[in-house]
Amino acid sequence: MKNANQAQKAHIHVLVLPYPSQGRINPMLQFSKRLAHKGIKPTLSPTLCFSKMMDTTAITTHYGSPINVRPISDGYDDGGFIQAGSITAYLDSFKTIGPKTLAQLIEKLAEEGDPVKAIIYDGLLPWALDVAKQFGLGKVLFFPESCSVSSVYYHVHCGLIKVPLMGPSPTTVLIPGVPELQPSEAPSFVANGSHPEWLAWVLRQFSDLDRVDWVLCSIFYDMEKEVVDWMAKMCNIRTIGPTIPSYYLDKRVEDDKDYSFQRFKPITTLCKNWLDSKPKNSVVYMSFGSLAKLSEQQFEELACGLRNTHQSFLWVVRELEQAKLPKEFINETSEQGLVVGWTSQLEVLSHKAIGCFVTHCGFNSILEALSLGVPVVGVPQCFDQGTNAKFVEDVWRVGVRAKVDEKGVVKREVLEECIREVMEGEKKEELRKNADKWNRLAKEAMSEGGSSYKNIDEFMAFLEKKTTEEEAKTDHLQQEKAGSELVNTGNQSPKKDRREVEQLQPKKDAAGNQSTEDEPPKEATTKDQPTQQVKAIAEDEPPAEEEPPKEDEPPAAVEETHSYIMQKSLLLKRPLLQLLILLEKSSAAEKSHAASSANAQQKAPAEIKKILLGSEEIEIEDETEEELERQRQEELQRDEELTRILRDVKLPGISAIATAATAIAENLPAATTPKKPGRPRAATAVAEKPAEKTGRTRAAVIEKAGQKGGQKRPAASAKGPAKKRKVIDQVPYDEPSEDEEQEEVPATSGQKRPSASAKGPLKKTKIIEEQSKEENEEDDKTSDSKVGDPKTPTENREAAGDISTILKSPACSSMEDILDKSNKKGGSMG
Repeated sequence: MKNANQAQKAHIHVLVLPYPSQGRINPMLQFSKRLAHKGIKPTLSPTLCFSKMMDTTAITTHYGSPINVRPISDGYDDGGFIQAGSITAYLDSFKTIGPKTLAQLIEKLAEEGDPVKAIIYDGLLPWALDVAKQFGLGKVLFFPESCSVSSVYYHVHCGLIKVPLMGPSPTTVLIPGVPELQPSEAPSFVANGSHPEWLAWVLRQFSDLDRVDWVLCSIFYDMEKEVVDWMAKMCNIRTIGPTIPSYYLDKRVEDDKDYSFQRFKPITTLCKNWLDSKPKNSVVYMSFGSLAKLSEQQFEELACGLRNTHQSFLWVVRELEQAKLPKEFINETSEQGLVVGWTSQLEVLSHKAIGCFVTHCGFNSILEALSLGVPVVGVPQCFDQGTNAKFVEDVWRVGVRAKVDEKGVVKREVLEECIREVMEGEKKEELRKNADKWNRLAKEAMSEGGSSYKNIDEFMAFLEKKTTEEEAKTDHLQQEKAGSELVNTGNQSPKKDRREVEQLQPKKDAAGNQSTEDEPPKEATTKDQPTQQVKAIAEDEPPAEEEPPKEDEPPAAVEETHSYIMQKSLLLKRPLLQLLILLEKSSAAEKSHAASSANAQQKAPAEIKKILLGSEEIEIEDETEEELERQRQEELQRDEELTRILRDVKLPGISAIATAATAIAENLPAATTPKKPGRPRAATAVAEKPAEKTGRTRAAVIEKAGQKGGQKRPAASAKGPAKKRKVIDQVPYDEPSEDEEQEEVPATSGQKRPSASAKGPLKKTKIIEEQSKEENEEDDKTSDSKVGDPKTPTENREAAGDISTILKSPACSSMEDILDKSNKKGGSMG
């Protein structure tokens, strides 16, 4: 049965794209082995330079297909980062060359009959998301560091943490699920502002977090429960670790005893024989990873502190760094310890003789220590290592952290004291007990029924579902195309032939994703079945007569409006419209809203519908590129007009959007409150439409939908403007942030509307009515006393509370960011 299942999944091919460093490749390589063991076919794609160091084109497995190595280019194929000469040069080159060579690899694999279904990419390569989207592949982000570090970077990206933390008034970090971090305990890029180009590169991975399908973390859930739960509100995150070889955990993956890749050649036999000669828990193992470069002063302090403990030690010092050791140190301590250039860290840490691990607190080293149950002395250097050391000491409680002096050096007496505390001090038993606990939890997470085991199975189900849907869609399109070719042998007009061919082609939304509207019809579900799209009437078919709405059903105009809103949310990915739909479907809470008048009940949905649909009927015709662009601009304009109307509703927080959704569902006009003094109103005047096309112009619709309840406002109509308006010169406004859409303001009659271009941002047109100060004062007083919805503030809060219950459902979890922004601006959920 196992072989049958693997054969069934063998056609699922994923591309694994790591950043070129040993510490980031190994976790992704280990996850690839897990996927291969379950029948998925992974292909590892390091850079050309790094693949030369790996010296292999395939990693053989005893449990499934080999993991092929198909490299891409970073622009420096001979020397990688070192050849580039600078951080900026390397990152710029990788950002330019990487996507091109990745796309070429995907096309090449498809030509070979082995198409890729998804890309699993390191967060440091955010451009891979765009390539995955280009080819319609699954988009999977991989974090090989702790979730707490990722959360710190996310808060910096959102502007909630100011960089640097250090300075005349040092700032601490306090974020959900993470203990308060002092500047020295935060990631170094954040703490001291060093290497701003690196920080900017790191932060880019959070710009499109809402566009990825999955986010995978190399930890196991028990390590950072609170942080993972908080991040789950923003994205589809899962823990799939610890990402170390199966031999040291569940032993389910046959012969998986090492990472299959070592940058340096390990000295294995000498170390094993030496450790075998030592008593249990008697050896101090010290290593600072493959990248750390210590000063000669720090090497001297570490050497003297290690020697003064009189404990047996095994110290890994890379060959290029050994010249920094004190003279005669190796000879003088030959009876006490052993110094080697490199070793297999997993084999060493799992040896019974090891009693303590002195480490730079790289995350892979910490993950190995936790998983293998070894107490730690942390000597962090840079990057995320200070945060990892904080968790070692205060959260996981498996070790201590060595403090540095004013020059950033760990003195010999400090290291000696820390080692003694772990090896023979009062905390010795407590630390060992905690280390054993984390060793047990790590094994449970990867064993059958464990948190990581189930998450990997869930990810597998996602890959299988995506593959099955794509194959079914391809088969369906081929069948439709074959049937169309038979039908086209008869007499048909060229116009109709063209339409049928276009219907067979996969359609794409504004974000570039393929639409599913050509798929076979499926049974509707409460979770993901979209409302059917409004059908355009063919040229040779008479329009069907509209049936009058039933008493228990909403008017046809409302249903058609709902259908259009659903289309726009699917095609344009607009969070506001998505939220309106979710709120709209919860009609039980909205039934409490009282109707204002029969006339308003009938007109409000029709007016909003006109804003959404426009006043012209949809026709199918041979459209030129110019016509398609014009229609797209008109659709965007209508969306922006609706957004402005809803934004003018100033109820507390989400209650404003809830009330607007209720207005659509119940045929009620959206309730509004007076604007705050001094805040300019959104421009609402638009160019007038000819009277013969519609009895009301779009300006009248917007004026009506945006007016304050019960208060009449002048509106332009076919008979002419009711009140003269004075158009003031275009005034530049503050340029919007990258996260906000630039909005176009409709121009008044006879005035050309400004548009975004390369010449600069849009400028708002300020439009004011010519009226006296007395009229303004009277208007404000009337607005204060007459609001469309006669609810009290308490009732509004209660209604918003009902809506907040709906928003707690999984379907609404993706809207957390909208709610957070609303609350930060002074709103509330009631």
